[in-house]
Amino acid sequence: MNKREAARLPDWFHKKPILFYAETAFSPPTDVWETPTEIRVVMELAFMAVENLQLSYEDGFLSVSGVRTPPSLYDREEMTRVYQKEIDYGEFQVKIKMNSRIQRSQIQAVYRKGMLLIRLPKISQEEAPGEVEIPVQQED
Repeated sequence: MNKREAARLPDWFHKKPILFYAETAFSPPTDVWETPTEIRVVMELAFMAVENLQLSYEDGFLSVSGVRTPPSLYDREEMTRVYQKEIDYGEFQVKIKMNSRIQRSQIQAVYRKGMLLIRLPKISQEEAPGEVEIPVQQED
C-alpha cells in the first residue's frame, strides 16, 4: 500500500487501540475490530476441534488458546521433500487487551467452517471482576 492509498483510508484504520500478543510461536491469523456496540474478533483456525479450544476473559484480556494437530491428510512416512510449509500446528495462546469495558456475561463465540468469531459487547458500567469461561458453539 502506498502513501496515497493509505491516505484514503478512514482515520480509525491506522489506529491500534487494542493490544494483541501471542505467548507461543504459533499465532493464528486474527482480525479485531470495533463497532459502536461491541468488539469482534475473528481467528482462522482450520482443522481445529472445538474441544481443543479454550477461551476466557479476565481483567480486560480475552485469552484464546488451543492445540491444532496435523490432519490425517499427511502421510509423513512417505514425505521425501517439503517444498512449502505455511500451516502451523501445535499449541498456541493469544491474549487481546480490550480498550473498552466488556459485558462479560454476554460474550459469545461461534466456530464455523474453520473460523472462530468472538463477540464482546461493550458496557458503560463495570461488572464484578473475575474470570469468565466462554463456551464455543460449533455450527456446520
